[in-house]
Amino acid sequence: MFNKLKQVLPIIISPINHNRRREMSVVKVIEIIAEGNSIEDAVEKGLERAGETVEGIQNIYIKDIKAKVENNKVSHYRLILKVSFLLKQ
Repeated sequence: MFNKLKQVLPIIISPINHNRRREMSVVKVIEIIAEGNSIEDAVEKGLERAGETVEGIQNIYIKDIKAKVENNKVSHYRLILKVSFLLKQ
């Protein structure tokens, strides 16, 4: 069984060179809630606000979208956003 794994996963099983130092980036993910007149507006407002206190934003993932309805029309959107950014080294 080990030989089969060794053939399939050569990178994982191969010896590690401990003499070579590698720097690794670490990304943190936070969750925020943003509102806007459209989905795009809510994303932009969320990004703008997060950018005031967080540096190095890499991505935004829309986790959830909700629409507030008044008089049978969408009045605004509320998004739950996951914001990922690089931690300083």
